[in-house]
Amino acid sequence: MPAVPLERREKRAGRVSSAALVRYRLNDYSVPTAYGFQDVVVKGFVDEVVMLCRG
Repeated sequence: MPAVPLERREKRAGRVSSAALVRYRLNDYSVPTAYGFQDVVVKGFVDEVVMLCRG
């Protein structure tokens, strides 16, 4: 068994559009406009979607 439990999630790369949206599984999620055109990591959990930018 690993020392740290594994996360049950799907992880994908994404990019914020000029309209401050990130697409994940055919849905668009809004983010603050300050993140426009940035690369993000999208983590899809059973009950939430998390977007990470710059770590």
